Amino acid sequence: MNAPPDIAVPPLVAEALRAIVDDARRAVSSGSTLDVDALRGRVHAAAGDDPAAQAAAQRTLAQLDRVAAVHRARATVAKPLTPPERPIDPAPAGAAVGRLGGLPRPGALRTRPTITANMDVKREGTATSAALTWTSLPGVANWEIRLSARPDPRGDYEVFESRTAEPSTTRLELTLSDRPLRVNLLGHRRDGKLLQRALISGLTAENWSDRWEKRASAS
Repeated sequence: MNAPPDIAVPPLVAEALRAIVDDARRAVSSGSTLDVDALRGRVHAAAGDDPAAQAAAQRTLAQLDRVAAVHRARATVAKPLTPPERPIDPAPAGAAVGRLGGLPRPGALRTRPTITANMDVKREGTATSAALTWTSLPGVANWEIRLSARPDPRGDYEVFESRTAEPSTTRLELTLSDRPLRVNLLGHRRDGKLLQRALISGLTAENWSDRWEKRASAS
């Protein structure tokens, strides 16, 4: 049996449906509000009761759905990012990084401090006046300094302080508590590549004087 011939869509209806899709695309391109319900109403009104027009209307509605999906995607991308609660501010040139890490004291936790580094980091002071010192190589253009802490013994370290500092910065003061502290020192070259790095984990007021366990680090 031969398939029935296609029923031609009346020219005026076809033109009206094309105009509706064109209007939707122009609205998306210009950033205007896209009223999908109103456009759908225009499609149904243009199709009327004609069977061929109604079939064309279904195809037009599918096109409108695709245009609306593009509109929603663009609206999502255009949403502004939420600024961080604490911005990362560069420290003054040549200055030591101020005391960081003032944290509430949860339950006591004994942790052994560890260090993974391709640079020499030293301790200064006592648990109540703790500081880290190091030597900055000539190629370092800036230091990225991150401090993290564990909320509980089984939790992961969570960053609570982050900042950039001038290459002449070679001292970091700390405020220690019972909560294990992690210090990440990253010395970047001008092109952004990493030149020096150190990761010291598990620092507390109780173990500040303990010997650090050194772990292997790629050069």
